[in-house]
Amino acid sequence: MIARLLTFPLILILAGIAAVMMYLPAIDAGLRGYSGVGKAFAFSGTIGLALVIIIGLALSGRSDQRMSDTQNLMSLLLAYVLLPVFLAIPFYEGVRNTSFLNAYFEMVSSFTTTGATLFGAQGRLIDSLHLWRALVGWGGGLLLWISASAVLAPLNL
Repeated sequence: MIARLLTFPLILILAGIAAVMMYLPAIDAGLRGYSGVGKAFAFSGTIGLALVIIIGLALSGRSDQRMSDTQNLMSLLLAYVLLPVFLAIPFYEGVRNTSFLNAYFEMVSSFTTTGATLFGAQGRLIDSLHLWRALVGWGGGLLLWISASAVLAPLNL
């Protein structure tokens, strides 16, 4: 089962993991009484997971399922450019008083583990949004280790 999942593009696998991770802040926000934030994460996770499953089913019939080194590097580049767009959607809906560009910047900085933030003021974000930023940062750090070992090492870089 896991070997079969690993034949899909990296961006699709990461989007699926991110969609599942969105349920953790949704549950946290619901337990803390922030139903609007919880719904934003739950809906984003559900729609994201549905899209990943649909795209995965569409790609499952491919005859050549092995990806080249160039495709792996492009998938990694797409992960760092496009995945934060998906990650920023529930964050944007949860904050409600910021632009999508600010939410995208926040997710890029979390995903790349740079630590830069636009929301440094105490009390600006609820704990569920901080949890989401932490989960995205953890996932981005994990991606760094995985990409270093799985994508860059075979290229002898």
